[in-house]
Amino acid sequence: MCYQNSAFPPELLNPIDFRDKQARLDYEQLVNQQIGAFIRTLRRECGLTQKALGEMLGITYQQIQKYEKGKSNITISRFIEFIEILRQSKEKSF
Repeated sequence: MCYQNSAFPPELLNPIDFRDKQARLDYEQLVNQQIGAFIRTLRRECGLTQKALGEMLGITYQQIQKYEKGKSNITISRFIEFIEILRQSKEKSF
């Protein structure tokens, strides 16, 4: 993998009252931002641009930007695609 020491911050593990809509939305935003930062870090460590990664995934660089900034929710299946593409990219660079 392209990453070295990537860990989610401890505040993601704090208990949340999911009955509180605003607390749930705030938590979702925090998770999206952390996942986006993780993707950005991996992409950069692999030496890929947003455009190149988008082309590999069949999506636009603007959508990559939205994921990386935490502005767009990412599905688990899309996240797995990201990880697989970045893993393959790293293997090709050796």
